[in-house]
Amino acid sequence: MSRESVFALKPRGIGELLDLTFRIFRHRFALFATVGVLIAGMGNVAGLGMQLFLYSGDSALDPNADPFRFMIAFYSVLPVFMVVYLLIYSTGAVVMFSVVRGVITGHETGWKEALTAGWRRVPSMLFTAILSWIVIVFGMFLCLLPGLVAAILFALAVPVAFLESRSPFSALGRSVELIRSRGPRGLGSGNNSVRVLVIGLVTLVVWYALNVFASIPQAAAMYIGMSSQGLEMTPIGPSPLPMVWMLPLHLLGAIVQGLFIGITLIPWAVLYFDIRVRHEGLDMEEKIYNLRSQAPGGD
Repeated sequence: MSRESVFALKPRGIGELLDLTFRIFRHRFALFATVGVLIAGMGNVAGLGMQLFLYSGDSALDPNADPFRFMIAFYSVLPVFMVVYLLIYSTGAVVMFSVVRGVITGHETGWKEALTAGWRRVPSMLFTAILSWIVIVFGMFLCLLPGLVAAILFALAVPVAFLESRSPFSALGRSVELIRSRGPRGLGSGNNSVRVLVIGLVTLVVWYALNVFASIPQAAAMYIGMSSQGLEMTPIGPSPLPMVWMLPLHLLGAIVQGLFIGITLIPWAVLYFDIRVRHEGLDMEEKIYNLRSQAPGGD
């Protein structure tokens, strides 16, 4: 099977989109795994920093002695952690989306070139992610369904912010346009909302299973520690084991999670290109561009 037939720009069904996701992931596994480990590692450091802020120093809070004050402190620092994590995630997404675009269009690139060419899009992607999450979380509080609808309609917002160099509000609107206004309106497999829902559920199940797998060493160590000595207070909160044991376990879990983070990002870029091919003739645009580039004196 030729490379053209595997990765080419062409319309695909849901099963083919998922298959293409894993093919691209395997094709550039070393790069996706490296970037994913960096994302997970830095995210883990940010999470530990949040715990350190809550549990150490003169302002240390005991959730058992004063749960109300602890919850106030927790939800006060949580937005800062989310912004830091989304910044890390957006920076990694620049590389992954750029690589997916290169694989599908036949112009593959390395992580350095991808980051050098795309790092200016990180602020827009970050604010796009923040805005979409605010709407989704607010919708989740309104009986869940509005949040689910928002999550479906904004599923392509962050990829669009990068791939089309759009501002946050423009990226959100473009995501809604691609998902609502392209393709059939029924509940068949061609409906983009249905495709987002199926792809999201599959990637969520895979991601959850990998998270469970990654947490096995930490869970086993915590069970053994709880059985032998109970909890002890550490600078990052109550723990069944000393930090000298828990920190390596946190790191190991982050590495295992990071190896497969690409699976949660690749399908949204793949779906974006599929919608553009199906309903906006992106494949023809690419062919015309390539022909002009190959022609003598072409731009």
